[in-house]
Amino acid sequence: MNLAVAPTRPASAGVNPRAGSAALPPGAQSWFVAGLAVVLAGNVMYSRRLFGDSYYDLYAGRYIIQHGIPQRNTVTAASHGAPWIDQQWLAHVLYYAVWAAGGSWLPCR
Repeated sequence: MNLAVAPTRPASAGVNPRAGSAALPPGAQSWFVAGLAVVLAGNVMYSRRLFGDSYYDLYAGRYIIQHGIPQRNTVTAASHGAPWIDQQWLAHVLYYAVWAAGGSWLPCR
């Protein structure tokens, strides 16, 4: 009785059998790091100024620290006094706390 097993597929050199379609091409990690560096450099360049939203974040953070989370809109004139829940209250508080701890090192233009 001859029970010889025929190979189903020849083994080729340099092919990773575990690598599926999600494997990155060679050099992709370097391009990702380079792209991330460009994005971070752009962020540093444009974050040097306080924009309009920054002043709102600073005001809202200071208001929440002094008075608590507002139940009515006290910030805008169009809907002043309307029922409102500030969903980003923690971000305002953290932004103001970092600014208060570090001072105004950002130039305003």
